[in-house]
Amino acid sequence: MSTNPTFCVTDVNGVDIRCYLDPSLPATQTMSVAAGSQVGFTASPAIYHPVPLQFYMAKVSSGQTAASWDGSGQVWFKIAALRPTIISSSIDFPAVNMAKVYATIPKSLPSSDYLLRVEQIGLHVASTVAGA
Repeated sequence: MSTNPTFCVTDVNGVDIRCYLDPSLPATQTMSVAAGSQVGFTASPAIYHPVPLQFYMAKVSSGQTAASWDGSGQVWFKIAALRPTIISSSIDFPAVNMAKVYATIPKSLPSSDYLLRVEQIGLHVASTVAGA
């Protein structure tokens, strides 16, 4: 849950780009998912910004659990993306108007605890250095 779902992250180097959590909310739930399985994310309201959508994962640090780790460090790797395509004189963004998006966990991923992050970055307010 974002601290403000109607406002954007304004610093791509800050912690909000990673999780953007409201610390007053209860802890996120975890689940077991096998490598090669499909995972999904539900957006409410449906996705409406015409920008790419990515899925990232990070292996949980030693001594931590997926329920307690904050995802800090340069540990994130992309597992999937819904990229735009050029159609004639326009660009089609496939995630627009989707309420559910899916990705497949890489089959080669070793069994462990991971965090999953779904990210949509719009550059329409990127008017400052490191802005997004």
